Amino acid sequence: MFYRRALHSQRKGDLTMREFLMTVKSYCDNLANCGEVISEHEHVTAILNGLPCEYESIISIIVASQVPHSLQSVSTMLIDAEARQQVIMTEAPSSANLVSQQVSEPANTDSESTYLSYGPDTPKQLDIPATSYISLGKSVCG
Repeated sequence: MFYRRALHSQRKGDLTMREFLMTVKSYCDNLANCGEVISEHEHVTAILNGLPCEYESIISIIVASQVPHSLQSVSTMLIDAEARQQVIMTEAPSSANLVSQQVSEPANTDSESTYLSYGPDTPKQLDIPATSYISLGKSVCG
């Protein structure tokens, strides 16, 4: 009973995806050793329910699939998704610095305040001063 409750209440939190998957597997193995068989579907469900909102798009893909994904394929997709998120997070600070430099050093100083213009099709300047702060952060989930 303890292991089943622990299995379904396990959350990824600050664990890496591999650590999280191994923790869930450990609970499943402990349940199997006690005679409680955990189906692959229940194992996958426990994993998906323990993920934070950053994984919502991949959860939707897995759940919406007409063909059930194997535990191995779900694990692979989640590890790959975590790797992509880490790449994005390491690239984000350099992108933020580039935007910050471009905004703080406007090329056009003809007028009292400089405005940003987006794209070649924009006929007018936008009402956003270039000196405004641009926030590049993670979206708040929940």
